[in-house]
Amino acid sequence: MKKILVLSVLLLTLILLPGCKRSGCTDPDSINYDSKARTNDNSCEYEGEVLFWYNKGAADKNIAAGHTSLTFFLEGKVIGSSAANIYWGNRPECGSAGSVSTTVKLGFSKEKVYKYEIKNQNDAIVWSGNVTLTGNECLRVELL
Repeated sequence: MKKILVLSVLLLTLILLPGCKRSGCTDPDSINYDSKARTNDNSCEYEGEVLFWYNKGAADKNIAAGHTSLTFFLEGKVIGSSAANIYWGNRPECGSAGSVSTTVKLGFSKEKVYKYEIKNQNDAIVWSGNVTLTGNECLRVELL
C-alpha cells in the first residue's frame, strides 16, 4: 500500500511539474497574455490606440482658414476623415462614435513613436507631430 502511495505521488508530481514552469507572455497589457505562464518567454505583443480630436475654437480656425474637410494620417496611412467644422465639446472617450481613432499593432514593443499628419482638402498639412503609443492604452490627442 505504501509503495502505491509513493508511486502515485511521484507520478502526480511528474505530471504537474511541467505546468508549473510554463513559459509564455506574462504581461497583462499584451494582446497575447497567458495567465497560466510563469516564465516570460519574450513573446508579448502589443496594441495601442490613438484618438484625435479638437474643440470649437480649433474648428472655427479651420473654417476661417477655408478648410472644409480633414484627412488624418498615421505613418502616411489614412486612418479617417472628418468635416472641418465637426468638433467635440469635451474630450471624447476612446471608441466614441464620430471620433477619428485607430488601433495600431506595436509588435513586441510596449511603446512606439508614430508620426501623424492632418491635411485639408487641398492636401496641405493643418496639424502634424509625433505620438507615443503604449500597449493596452488609448492616447487622446487634442489638436490645438
